[in-house]
Amino acid sequence: IARLKVLGSNNSFFYEIIPLLKKDKTVLDLIHAFTFENEPGAEKWSLPLVNRINKRIVINQKTKQDIFNQYIEHKINKDLIDRIVLINNKVSVSNCFPEKENRTILNVLYVGRNGEEKRVNLVAKIAERCYLKNIDTCFYLVGENLESVVSDSLKKYCVFTGNISYEDELIKTYRNADILLITSTREGFPMTIMEAMANGVVPVSTNVGGISHHIAHGENGFLIESVFDEEKLIEEALSYIEILNQDRIILKKLSNSVYIYAKNNFSEKEFNDRYRELLK
Repeated sequence: IARLKVLGSNNSFFYEIIPLLKKDKTVLDLIHAFTFENEPGAEKWSLPLVNRINKRIVINQKTKQDIFNQYIEHKINKDLIDRIVLINNKVSVSNCFPEKENRTILNVLYVGRNGEEKRVNLVAKIAERCYLKNIDTCFYLVGENLESVVSDSLKKYCVFTGNISYEDELIKTYRNADILLITSTREGFPMTIMEAMANGVVPVSTNVGGISHHIAHGENGFLIESVFDEEKLIEEALSYIEILNQDRIILKKLSNSVYIYAKNNFSEKEFNDRYRELLK
């Protein structure tokens, strides 16, 4: 079949079979993010085969730039950068803005794994600091076994919901939240930010990976620049939470901004149209 297309993502077997494919077969790969320097990953497995890959799909600008830098480092033809296609992931976005209740207490949300780079314990430290500074907040931590990475002395400042498997329940959790807090040392562009924005939740996140390509500081969220100094990170996060707590007009404005951004950039139609064009 002359028009056969072969698509693979993040597995070594895919790159092992590429040399066995006939030249008239179109090869596409999807890379979410580069791995750590000393870890195996798609960007390393694919390196000897980049001339044979017809299109490379990435989900954020950071990964596109990482591939470009890799091509320069290994003296690969920079024209191959034109083969890279950026397609944002999609999330469910309602047709109208999801109105928030007028609460006296801000609901702050963490959604994700308990991986080392996520630094969930820092979320709990920020919850403690909010309590000590009399900032009216409630911190909800959504994910499997998050209690295991939070210090015993900090657990009382958080509500652990466990993993939420049902989409309706997860959407309800987002819609009951005001702020999404991310304290990661590295990210691509996390789905949880997209899901939060689609539900009018304002991101407060470390400025890592591709996050700043979608979050404009002060316009549709806040970026924490003190990524590796944990005490400064806590203080910076607190300052943004305090702004949103004290000025609900700003909170409302940013909530509307994130929803509009999600509707314009992460819709199912845009995602489907881009992939149909790529695979036709």
